[in-house]
Amino acid sequence: MVGVIRKREEAVKRDLLLALGQAWADATGESIDNAVMALIAVPGYQALKNGALLGEAEDDHLMKL
Repeated sequence: MVGVIRKREEAVKRDLLLALGQAWADATGESIDNAVMALIAVPGYQALKNGALLGEAEDDHLMKL
């Protein structure tokens, strides 16, 4: 499984990846040991939501998404 996210701090990416792996294991009943996952971080301007380019993740508190 591959997830594309906006650029984040390393600790946030690690926590997110572990949480996604556990959610996958919970949903499928498979062991997390059978999961292969990766995150690809992109700048906000390379992501589109509701027809608008996104800002950087660290700026989310400044705008309404």
